Amino acid sequence: MIDLYKKYYLEERDIISIISNGIIVFDTSALLDIYYYSEESQTHIFDKVRSELNGRLWIPAQCYFEFLKNKGTVIGKPRRFYEELLDDSDKNKGFVPHIVSLSKEFGKKDIEKITGLLKTLKETTTKKDKHPYLNQELFIELDESIKELEKQINFFSNVVEKFNTNIRNEIKQIVNDLPTETDNVQQFIDNNFEIGEELSFDKMIQISEEGRVRYSEKIPPGYEDDNKIGLQKYGDLFVWKEILQMAEKKNKDVVLISNDVKSDWWDEEQKAPRYELLKEFESKTKKNFWCCSMNRFLYYMNNLMEDDDNKIPEKTINEVDDISKKIFEDSLKMEILRGALDWVTELIKIGDEVSLKLENSLNQDNPDIRWDKYVVFSNALSDMCQKYHNEVNKYSLLLDDIGADLNLKKVLHKTVVTYTEGIRELGELYIHKPDTTKSTNINNALFKAFVSDIEKVQTEISKKIKSIISFETGYFIE
Repeated sequence: MIDLYKKYYLEERDIISIISNGIIVFDTSALLDIYYYSEESQTHIFDKVRSELNGRLWIPAQCYFEFLKNKGTVIGKPRRFYEELLDDSDKNKGFVPHIVSLSKEFGKKDIEKITGLLKTLKETTTKKDKHPYLNQELFIELDESIKELEKQINFFSNVVEKFNTNIRNEIKQIVNDLPTETDNVQQFIDNNFEIGEELSFDKMIQISEEGRVRYSEKIPPGYEDDNKIGLQKYGDLFVWKEILQMAEKKNKDVVLISNDVKSDWWDEEQKAPRYELLKEFESKTKKNFWCCSMNRFLYYMNNLMEDDDNKIPEKTINEVDDISKKIFEDSLKMEILRGALDWVTELIKIGDEVSLKLENSLNQDNPDIRWDKYVVFSNALSDMCQKYHNEVNKYSLLLDDIGADLNLKKVLHKTVVTYTEGIRELGELYIHKPDTTKSTNINNALFKAFVSDIEKVQTEISKKIKSIISFETGYFIE
């Protein structure tokens, strides 16, 4: 009897077998991430992949197009990672200059204050014939401790200066060792990869029509890009269709190397590709499909090599793993911040609706109608507050973690509370002492202040997004 589970969910030996005999496909994220690796690691990877997989390396045309589109902004990014550590204008990344700056003032002002107060205390209590008088020996130990502390602080300052010099030299050396402007990745692709046949526009339209059905039912791949515009939203589906067509033509098993871990490709619970992909691939090609990250791929590659001296160094695999984690963490931060930005923008719309409802209630001459309108307004205000609290609970801890210096949670809370309390008090005041013109002016001023404060938050979140990543790559390919 056929084991249907093992038919699709391959064991490690099966995956290694595909790598040794099948077609190895690199997607855009896997190719672009290579630019982040040191030149030494690039060389190790290129040499082993070339020697073991020659003639079996393939890139979908869609992936190659995205690679060419994005590589220009990626090439210089690793260098900026190090340079940002020394940037004294960025509190979020310029750690070195800020450590040095803080150390220069560390404890000195406090010691000066304590020394001054102690001197005054001594002068006040030194005369035996006048109250207050204290035994001056009481001050000896504290005086000595202050002198010792001053020595320790001076020693600490010297250590920080040495640290500053050493770390700058280290960063300079690392930057010098980074890959040169020679595009090693492009050369590696040109010399070793087969590029898939580009899809025609008519074929893209046909696939996009199928994509609308697939995305509506959350059938992978690509449905997480449904918020993009035009044919961009079907980019992953184009890639998948290219892979299916190639595998069917070559009659080969396929392993896809991808650092894109979105749920429309990868089943995190199963630690495997989505079942729908495995099923569709087998149905169309009668072959096996798997996908894995670059660091996992290198692990499998080492299992192919019997001679330990011929394996990819552990140092290289660790470097690839660390960089993958960094890029993944940035992708999560981007997702959080973009979600928060959308929500903050929505908050202004909600505030606008509430402000209009209040204005409608203010413009009613009949007290009974005015009261009914005010009740409607109050309900709208309550709904706004509830939605705000739900969303702030969703994003606050994550926002604070990403940008503690912005203190976004407190800023948002203060802004919304100030606005809601202000318009609630205004509404209640008007019910008892109607003055439409004055109340409307106050309402408009409150809403204007609310929008101004929220827009400041929008600006800070946008800055944070730019500080995390200034290009669209890997998980952020547009």
